[in-house]
Parts: sequence; C-alpha cells; structure tokens
Amino acid sequence: MNAEGFGYAHTMSPPRHPAPPRQPVDRDSAIEQRWTARWEPWCVIQSKREADPANALSQLKVIHRSRCVNSLNAGLAWTTILRSEIDSPLNGEVWFNAMLRLSVDRRRSRMGRQKGKRKKYDKGKVE
Repeated sequence: MNAEGFGYAHTMSPPRHPAPPRQPVDRDSAIEQRWTARWEPWCVIQSKREADPANALSQLKVIHRSRCVNSLNAGLAWTTILRSEIDSPLNGEVWFNAMLRLSVDRRRSRMGRQKGKRKKYDKGKVE
C-alpha cells in the first residue's frame, strides 16, 4: 500500500485561528504609514509657524516615531495607539507620559476579562 494514502486527519484537533497580532508585523513601515496618513499634514501646518519649518517638521517626525516605539514597547496594542492617538507629536511630553501611564493601567485592569461577561459584584452582602 501507499504511505500517501494513509491519513490521520480524523485524530487531529481542528486548527485554531491565532489571535490577531497586537503589534504590527513590520513596525517601521506601520509607523511610517501612520505618519504619512495621519500626522504629516497636521505637522506641516504646525511647522510653518516656526522660524525653520524643515527642522521643526523633522523634529515632529522623530517625536512621533519615538512615541510609537515607546507605546509598543510598553505593551499597547497597535489598534489602541491608532484609536487613542497617543502617538500625536503635536501634544506635549507631559500629556504623552500621562496618557501612556493611563493606557497601560487600563490594559492591566482589563486583563483576564472576556467579551460579553460582566464582573460579579456582591452588592450589600456582608458576611
């Protein structure tokens, strides 16, 4: 008999679909695409208010990249960064640090929850 004819697929577990990635596959291109699509037009407008617009624009681009990398290294999902706009280079450093701390704490407090299930509270029961 042919060894190719034997299959043990019926004994295998069904394939599981992996969870969607929390981080982009190609980090550099995702950050560059985010800069081009979302922040570059706004930063061009902002940089024209400075004495040296080209230098101001390049600094804003560096700020954006560092904020994206810091957020991803802190464990935030890429979708969270996109939705919350925590990567905005137009906001100050104090604002970014506060939002990063809040996002990390929010993520930590939501870990282990399942979609559609609420926390069980014992209201008024004292034993």
